[in-house]
Formats: sequence, structure tokens, C-alpha cells
Amino acid sequence: MKKKFSINTLIPILSFLILFCVFLIATRGTLVTPQNISNIVSQAFPVIIGGTGVLFVTAMGSTDLSAGANAALSATLGAMAASHLGTWAIFPVAIGTGMLVGALNGLWNSRCKMPSFMMTLAMLIGLRGLLNYFLASNLIYAPTVLITFNTFPVKLAIVAVLVVIFYYVFEYTKIGYYCRAIGENERTVIATGINVKRIRMTAFIISGFMAALFGIMQIVNVGGSTNSLCQFMEMRIQMAIFLGGVSVTGGFSARIYKLLIGSFTIVMIENGLTLCGVDSTLSSAIQGILL
Repeated sequence: MKKKFSINTLIPILSFLILFCVFLIATRGTLVTPQNISNIVSQAFPVIIGGTGVLFVTAMGSTDLSAGANAALSATLGAMAASHLGTWAIFPVAIGTGMLVGALNGLWNSRCKMPSFMMTLAMLIGLRGLLNYFLASNLIYAPTVLITFNTFPVKLAIVAVLVVIFYYVFEYTKIGYYCRAIGENERTVIATGINVKRIRMTAFIISGFMAALFGIMQIVNVGGSTNSLCQFMEMRIQMAIFLGGVSVTGGFSARIYKLLIGSFTIVMIENGLTLCGVDSTLSSAIQGILL
């Protein structure tokens, strides 16, 4: 049976190509220099990693606005642990923190029936407050060993492996299918006997896990933790998901390839405006209009 063709599938791709051509002309080819292409791809890495986790939540028709704050706090606590216990302590501490935050989000959403928008917004504010508390009396640096691995080839390999793994999980396993099915019709999924609460918990935990990973990537890239670490990253992730053509209500419109298209689109817009010499005070307004 052939799948029905939908023009909505082409819109994100056409939008990307149109914007690419506009910025290519406006920047007189600077957009496609090897150095700038490398910059665009590098800037898209954290959006792709974080978005891959959040996509599981979005597919259910929910949202996770705490991803950026979760990433910042998890990476910061991981770096603190690394300074006392050794470099590699950053991974279990950061990932454990990220998954714990994800589990709390999932618990409140699935068990307490709290709307994901308000719940994760409150979590965002709370986590940012905790981050500021830890930074008030400490200078927190990323492990020096990891900074030496902060190269484009290493990051590209890490992102490629993560995308392949979670592409398979999202597209070909039950958890990915159930997340999309919940977004389409949650009552039908419940009626089939599937434990929707467990699926919701799992989706938020995956989001927290991926938040911790891109948080580590960001703190290593910056060299240490700051109050603005991963700030507004949750908004960039949401914009990338929706720019890629994923419906706000989730469902089977959620696809990994759409996230990739949206991620490169939002980064290209930011990069193109910078290359065009647009004042930073106007850049955000223009981005909003384009979006």
C-alpha cells in the first residue's frame, strides 16, 4: 500500500532551500565557505542532540521547556564532581542528574496530571535558580582532558552515533511508536492496554538523558559553567522541531529527519543574519518574522 503524499512534507525542505539561496546571495557566497559550513554544523550539534530527546516528548503532544536549564545544571554538577573525583565523574553525575530531572517531569506529568507546559516551565525557573546558587560561590571549570577532545571530528562522530541510535529507537521500537500513537489519540492507546504513564515517564527520562549530553558538550565548548550556559536552548530546540514540520500536537508527524532539517534551518538563519552584519538588537526580531 502506497503512502499518501503530503505537501506538508516538502514545506520545511523548500523553506530551508529558499532561505539558503537568500543568504547565499546576501552574503555573496560567504555562507558556503568551508569555515562557515563547519561553524553552522558545529552550532547545530547541541540543538540536534537536545532536540532528539525532546522529540520523544513532543511526539506525545507534550513539551519539555526545561531542557536547557537541565543541561546547564547537570553539566555544572558533573564538572563539580569531576574536580573532586576525577575527569570521568562528569558523565555519571551529569547524566544521572539529567535523567532524575526527566523522571520528575515524567512523574508529575503522568501521575499528577500536571500540564507539561506549566510543569517544565516551573522546572526551568527552579533549575536556573539552583545553577545560580552553585555558581555564586564557586568557579566551575570543565575538565581539561575533555577540552582537548573538543574538536569538530570528535563532536561530529558523537552526534552521528547518537542520531543513528535514537533514529532507530524512535522509528523502529515500541517506545517511539507508542509516543507518536499517544500524540495521535491517547484514549485509543489506553484502550489497547498500553501503560501510557510508563511511556510518558520514559519519554521525559530520554529527554533528560539527552539534555545532560548536550550540556556536557556545551560546558566543554565554553570551558566552564556560567549563568548563561545553555540559556534559551530550549526555545531553539522547540523552534527547530516545529520549523522541521513536526505538529504541535505531535503524533506521526514527528520524525527525526524533520528535526535535522529544522536544526540546520534555525542555525542558518542566525548565522546568515550575523554574516549580513545585522545588528544584534534587530536580529531576534528578524528571526521571529522569518519563523
